[in-house]
Amino acid sequence: MHRFAIGWVILFAACTPTAVDDAISVCQPLCRCTETLPGAQRDCAASCTLQFERDPLDDTCVACVVEHADRCSTLIDDCRLSCLQATPLPSYGGPL
Repeated sequence: MHRFAIGWVILFAACTPTAVDDAISVCQPLCRCTETLPGAQRDCAASCTLQFERDPLDDTCVACVVEHADRCSTLIDDCRLSCLQATPLPSYGGPL
């Protein structure tokens, strides 16, 4: 039984997203939606990831961006309320 409990702890820890995972989940869609050229998207994602690591968005905001990642035209508007905080969502993806 002890091994079973340890296995669940390891599984749970492996499934819990890290700040880097969240940064990727947020920055890739934002940068894909705000930048058209691949090089600009990469630069945006790198800058966004650094900013996210310094000032992470909360779980509600991350979940909203992930859920709306395929809707570039409405992503910012749909997630604006979920992402209200000291650092607004548009600053992660560059100027909108």
